[in-house]
Amino acid sequence: MARADNFLSNFEPLTAQQAQVLVDRFTDFDEFWNVSLLSPSTGAALSAMPADQVAVLRDKVRARLSIDAAGGVTATARANAINGRLPG
Repeated sequence: MARADNFLSNFEPLTAQQAQVLVDRFTDFDEFWNVSLLSPSTGAALSAMPADQVAVLRDKVRARLSIDAAGGVTATARANAINGRLPG
């Protein structure tokens, strides 16, 4: 697969500016949940579940999130990425 003379072996690490922590802020949990349902994989999985199981999952997700005094939700994620260059 990766050899000294091919593209895969010529990756360079990204700088801190190139790979940023991604942050989304939502006005409340309902907005967060509804946006999450727009994801094709999440929406499809949840629509295939019985309503009582979705309700349990929703409560567990809410309990794990950081919700501020005004009810706002901040979700943080990391993006993993690399830069590549062709030899020569």
